[in-house]
Amino acid sequence: MNGITPQLSPRLSKIAELIGSCRCLADIGTDHAYLPVSMCMSGKAQRAIASDIRRGPLEHAAGTVRAYHANDTISLRLGAGLETLEPNEADAVVIAGMGGLLISNILNEGTDKLSSADKIILQPMTAVPELREYLWQNRWSIENEALAREDDKIYNILSVRTPSADTPVYTPTAAELYLGKSLIDNRPEHFSEYLQKKKSKLENMLCGLGRTSSAEALAKAEFCRGILSEIQRIQ
Repeated sequence: MNGITPQLSPRLSKIAELIGSCRCLADIGTDHAYLPVSMCMSGKAQRAIASDIRRGPLEHAAGTVRAYHANDTISLRLGAGLETLEPNEADAVVIAGMGGLLISNILNEGTDKLSSADKIILQPMTAVPELREYLWQNRWSIENEALAREDDKIYNILSVRTPSADTPVYTPTAAELYLGKSLIDNRPEHFSEYLQKKKSKLENMLCGLGRTSSAEALAKAEFCRGILSEIQRIQ
């Protein structure tokens, strides 16, 4: 190894911060493998698995691994979701940079591969409320949720634990589902800006829905007004 680590974006830096240190990191949907290479080069991970469903991104990952002379510590694997992992192989798993519905499907199909993982980090690009709903309905624990800001975008990053029969099914309020209960409770960095962006998005949606009188639009507008009413009480 050459002792130089890749420069991580704010989003990947926050993910690395939430992981801390681990024995084996699995990065699902690794793309260029910047995160696993950085974690191994910095000594925060003893070894890593960089996995992707597409051959092209995995070739990019291979180029990064070669450039940083990390071949001895990083295993490159082609495959879908968590199928590239052996049971009990990774103690830290990251599923980042894809839609929340796809992340839900990956978790649903591969939960058995996560039995030894004490750090599971999810970073959805879309459908964040839908991912939260899946987790709560299936007895996953959302231990923490952080925000990362890149340019004018704010990304949600969730730290979760696998389902347990002892974990009750949580029924969130509309605001908790839309914003994130952990974020409302803890108000992490960027929360004020995040809250304002979410309010503005609802207001813009209501403005657009007001241009039509279909039953579907009226129902959706009523739903948005309910969420906005809850959010207005959050300071």
